[in-house]
Amino acid sequence: MFQKYFDRIVEFATGDDLPEVEKAKKDYFKLTGEVNEEDKSFEIRLAGFLDWYIFDRPLDGIRKTPAQAFYDSLDSSSPENEREIYEGFLSTIHSIFQIEKFIASGVHIRDLFTKKRYFVEERRSIGFSESDIMEARLVFLNGGYYFTEALYAYPREAWKFIKGEIKKYRREGKSVSGLIPRLSQANLKFERYHGIDIKEIFK
Repeated sequence: MFQKYFDRIVEFATGDDLPEVEKAKKDYFKLTGEVNEEDKSFEIRLAGFLDWYIFDRPLDGIRKTPAQAFYDSLDSSSPENEREIYEGFLSTIHSIFQIEKFIASGVHIRDLFTKKRYFVEERRSIGFSESDIMEARLVFLNGGYYFTEALYAYPREAWKFIKGEIKKYRREGKSVSGLIPRLSQANLKFERYHGIDIKEIFK
């Protein structure tokens, strides 16, 4: 359900302005770590870029994200429920979550930064287990939360360090948005350099 609505925004935001997309891609991977096609997480990281481009990055010259610009383009002739659906795309939740419980219709998760709990409607096999820690983005749609395609697993050996960093960021009044790119870079190094102690990578 989520994907068909998301694809409309992607088409709206990438159709004619390829130079801006390429510029944004360079900015994103400079922030989160340069990837190549041999990396195990290559596809997921491309999905992460698309999320960031659609939901977080203001378009050049108009100071609106593609999600906001698309929503504003919907006029009075658009179906009423369509505007309501795309309003949910304006305030996504991008954070670090721990999986608490799977049930048939979805998964219960907890935001480790805000301590809030969410139920995400998800019937696919997402490749995670209960207690796993991951980076994810939630979109509110038709009364429920959905994952985007960009789901990053953190290695178990790094969980203690990640939780410690979250506590430090909370104590210092910093946003989780500053921590996520650091962890993304560390996760990429862990994929590539198995001979290095994971604790040293994440520090």
